[in-house]
Amino acid sequence: MLAGIYMFIYAMSVLEESLKFIAGRRFKKFLQKHTENKLKAIFGGTVVTAVLQSSSVVMLIILSFVGAGILSMRNALAITLGANLGTTIGNWMLVLVGFTTDISMIAYPLLALALAVRLLAPRQDATYHFTGLLAGLGMLFVGLDWMKSSVSTIATTIDISRYASLSPYIFIPIGMVLTAAIQSSSAVMAIVLTALYHDIIPFPSAAAIVLGSETGTTLKILLGSLGGSGDKKRVALGNFLFNLMLSILCGIFLLQVTGLIQQFVGVDRPLIGLVTFQTGINIIFIVILYPFLGFFATWLDSLFKGSDDGRLAIYLQKALPQFHDEAVEAARKEAGRLLLLTIKYNKAVLGLSAKRPEHPGHISKALPESQFTDRQYISLKKLHGEILDYLLSLDKKDMSAEEIEWIGKLAGMARNIIHAAKTIKDIGHNMREMEMSANDALHDIFIRIQQSETVFYDGLEQLIIDGTTNSGHSADKMLKENEENYGKFQEHMMTLLKNEQISEIDISTLTNVFREIHSSHKTLLNVFRDQFETDAGHAAK
Repeated sequence: MLAGIYMFIYAMSVLEESLKFIAGRRFKKFLQKHTENKLKAIFGGTVVTAVLQSSSVVMLIILSFVGAGILSMRNALAITLGANLGTTIGNWMLVLVGFTTDISMIAYPLLALALAVRLLAPRQDATYHFTGLLAGLGMLFVGLDWMKSSVSTIATTIDISRYASLSPYIFIPIGMVLTAAIQSSSAVMAIVLTALYHDIIPFPSAAAIVLGSETGTTLKILLGSLGGSGDKKRVALGNFLFNLMLSILCGIFLLQVTGLIQQFVGVDRPLIGLVTFQTGINIIFIVILYPFLGFFATWLDSLFKGSDDGRLAIYLQKALPQFHDEAVEAARKEAGRLLLLTIKYNKAVLGLSAKRPEHPGHISKALPESQFTDRQYISLKKLHGEILDYLLSLDKKDMSAEEIEWIGKLAGMARNIIHAAKTIKDIGHNMREMEMSANDALHDIFIRIQQSETVFYDGLEQLIIDGTTNSGHSADKMLKENEENYGKFQEHMMTLLKNEQISEIDISTLTNVFREIHSSHKTLLNVFRDQFETDAGHAAK
């Protein structure tokens, strides 16, 4: 039973990953296009969620659109209503295919064929992801088959009559907690359908679990929005409140609604009745709430007024653009902060210890997960964009020539800092490959790089801490050492190639790695000198 549940959940994640790769951009463009009005937004949310079969993924897309200013909060709320409806469409497939046919006849051949092709296909090839889609479908039906076969045995050992006497309202919080734990309303629906198929729980109790799952699936998005912008918090809260209201209102009339559904589809077709119940309540709720979306959006707008609206800059928000001195000073401080954050990011990508090492040989045991550093890089790019946007927004007609020159210099500094981050980002995968390489020479180069990078970033951080005129001379010295180290690494590579310790492909990769490191060092040191000169000039003024 547990293996079937886990297989089903994993299958859903494989389907999501494959679909996002195959048509991820199309989904986003489709959603972006269908946001002209509330009705189209509901339709777009329904279609995309019906295909992706994950309201959580659609919600993440919505939140990213809201954060980027592409989507208004009112239309975002309309899309969430459509996403709730779209989730129910996949459950119709489960009922009409998974419980009416011998799904093992479909699932196992499909899974065998898909996995055979997937094993041979390159990971970045479209075939790999398309067969992932087929494999996900196969595993989904295999998981459902395991659940069905296990529950049929469990049903013979359980006294079903005691569940029939329980109030169905007890099952609403059970559905909420179960969905919040599993984080897949589709998986919870599959479990409930299986239990209903074997008459383990009565129809009203199954419907109560479905009601609870409507709210449980929103909790992850709600918690994930807490550190985001005000609009992201508002949309996530709106989605949670929509589903909570749906659960409460339908819960009040649960027995009446389930009785009506059973009369409509017949008591001998409980599975059809359950998906009809889920789809029906979402459609009715959309009809009821549609006229009030504008009022609801206005109310949400009044919340989270203290939010920073997702902006990462600290100093820019405190300065008024009309006061030129304060504006330039704020941008200067923010550029310095971007420099420090980039140093921290580069050290993370290279696997250097965040704590100041006691000796040059101190290195971390393993490089961080790429997802962690990817999120850091996105934050750096956003802060860089905020600095440039702020500098461009300044009214320069009353500024002195010196102030205008500083603005141009600060824009260039910010651009160079983000370039220094990107050069290190581009070699992150090469560093991970060298760290895990079975070739001792490559692994030794990885150790050498970490040791030399520890020395470099120690020195750069010390320059920033000192902030004196002597630091300018030290930056020149470090630039000279950077050139010398670059030459030494090139000589070392040629020696290894001559001794056949590395291949021609290896030396091509290493050449790129050392060139990017050398470029990043040079850029950061020049940025520091620009920052120092700006500080000195500003102090003199």
